[in-house]
This record gives sequence, C-alpha cells and structure tokens, in this order.
Amino acid sequence: MLDKKYTAFSGRLVIIGFGSIGQGVLPLLLRHIDLNPDQITIITAELRGQQVAAEYGARFVETALTRENYRSVLEKWLGPGDFLLNVSVDVSSVALIELCRELGALYLDTCIEPWPGGYTDPNLPPAARSPPPRVAGRARARAGKGPRQRAPMHRIPRGVAPAR
Repeated sequence: MLDKKYTAFSGRLVIIGFGSIGQGVLPLLLRHIDLNPDQITIITAELRGQQVAAEYGARFVETALTRENYRSVLEKWLGPGDFLLNVSVDVSSVALIELCRELGALYLDTCIEPWPGGYTDPNLPPAARSPPPRVAGRARARAGKGPRQRAPMHRIPRGVAPAR
C-alpha cells in the first residue's frame, strides 16, 4: 500500500522551487505516480536540494525565474500535456498560470505569489498586496486573460498551512 501507484503520467513534470516542500514532495511523486526520474526537471534559484534531486535522478537547473526570463526558461521544458508544479516564492503565480494555459500544460501551486515586491509595493492598494487573503491574486488567477476556451486545468489553492 505504501508504494502503490495511483496513476501514470507520460508528460514532463517541471518543479519550480526546491526548498523543503519540493524536496519532500519529490519522493512522494515518484512513489505514487508512474513517472520516471528523467521526466522531471527542477528549476530553482539556488543550489539547495541539488543533492536530493541527484539522489532521485531528477534534472536540476539552477536558474532564478524573473519577469524577464520566465517564459524563455520554461518554454524549453513545458508543452502540451506537461505539468508545472510551483513550490517557489517570488515567482508570479498568475504569470505561470497564463503561460501554462498558452502552452497547454497543467498547473498546480502551493499558494498565489506575486513577483518580488508585490507584497510591499506602496503603489498597490492594500488588498492587492496583503498575503493572508491573497484575494486579488486569486481573483486575477481565476479570471485569466483572453477568450474562454477549453484549456488544461490549473488549481488555485488557499495555501499549505494546516486547517484549524
């Protein structure tokens, strides 16, 4: 039961960020999804976790994603039917959702994050930069852009903190 495979995934899996959550979820993904390590690419801003990625056979790319480079970096690794798992901070969830919609990739996030400064920019109204409710970011992510067409699923979470 502990090593039961619940589903198979034939696309590529890209994990953005590889801190505690990313390092903890990687072995669970490999344990419970029929997925080969060579299908997995980890893109992160720092070397933390590189040894863990190597232990499990996942590709490790040390590159900080920014407003200027996220599209060019991710377009190399994502396409139709692939899956982007975002467990990073300071990478815009809304920008990633829009990119995944364009590319036909699935998307899952641990929370709604803005680009750096999004929580502290005095030019934004308080509701748009308030971390606890993240109402503005969640609304933008749900609204999307462009015409409503059939697109891969994305999940807008409320965070990873345990329920009380």
